[in-house]
Amino acid sequence: MPNNYEMPPMEGQERLSGELNAAAAMEAAETDQTALEQQEMDAGAEAAGTPELEAEQKEMDEGEHLGYSSEHYKHEMAAAIKNDNKIAYENAKRNYAEKVAKEQAREMEKKAKREASKK
Repeated sequence: MPNNYEMPPMEGQERLSGELNAAAAMEAAETDQTALEQQEMDAGAEAAGTPELEAEQKEMDEGEHLGYSSEHYKHEMAAAIKNDNKIAYENAKRNYAEKVAKEQAREMEKKAKREASKK
């Protein structure tokens, strides 16, 4: 008679077989998912050759060098107010103003380029 810690041999084999089948099914599903993801990436790579997407990628690459967004500094200002830290607030306010100006200039430049390309 089995105690609380042992299973009868047949029941253990059936459970192990079921677990192995479940693991094999999960692995097959992961393989299928990976194949689908690869197809999507391949299709995206083919589409990446379009001028619009190349321009967008260039813009994103340039954006990486810009640092934090203005939203980040807005949150820093809010945190400084909450913590009653005047120095942190002044620094965040200055950084926020600079970032907003850069973002607006970049948007105006993009708009000008779009207008020029339409003509």
